[in-house]
Amino acid sequence: MSTKKIIISIVMILIVVSVAYIAGIEARSYFQEKQTQARRDKFSSSPAMKLNDLKVGDKLPDGIFEDLQFNKISLVENIRGTTIITFMSPNCNSCLEDIQFIYKSVSDTNYYNKFVYISYGNPRQLLDIQNEFNVKSPILYDHNGKYSSQFDVAIFPLHLLVDKNLTVLDIYAGSITENDIEKAL
Repeated sequence: MSTKKIIISIVMILIVVSVAYIAGIEARSYFQEKQTQARRDKFSSSPAMKLNDLKVGDKLPDGIFEDLQFNKISLVENIRGTTIITFMSPNCNSCLEDIQFIYKSVSDTNYYNKFVYISYGNPRQLLDIQNEFNVKSPILYDHNGKYSSQFDVAIFPLHLLVDKNLTVLDIYAGSITENDIEKAL
C-alpha cells in the first residue's frame, strides 16, 4: 500500500472517530436532558409538588433573609433581571450536584448574579458549601423555613425562574438542565 493511501486512510479514520465522539457527546447531553425531564415530570405530578398552588404568572412575596455574613437582606435586593431562585437543602445531594452543574455551565462570572439560593439549612453548612464549591451567587438563610413554608416546598432542589418583579416565569422541580439555565441568561 502506498504512503498516500495510508495517510488518506488515517485521515478518514480520524474524521470518523471525531464525528463519532461529537455525536456521543450530543447523545449523552440529549439523554441526560430527557432523564432530567422524566424525573421532573414525576416530581411535578407528586402530591409533594403542590406548592400551595404557586404557579407560573404568580408574584412571589418579598422576604427578609440573612446572608452568610448575617446581614439582613431582602429577596428583591438580590434579583437583577431574570433570575433562578433555588430552594435547597445542604443535605441534598441533587442540590449540591446542581450547584456544581451551574458553575460548570456558566463560564461568564457576570452571570452568577442570575442565581439565588434559599435554604433553611444550618448557616455553618451553607458557608461550607459556599466555600467548597466557590459559590459566588447569594445564599440566603431562611430562618426555620419561614419563607419556603409559604409554598410547602417539599422537593429539593426546587427552582423558580422569576423576573425582576418576582413574577414566576417557570418552575423546575428536581435537577436543573442547560436549557433551564439558558432561559435565565
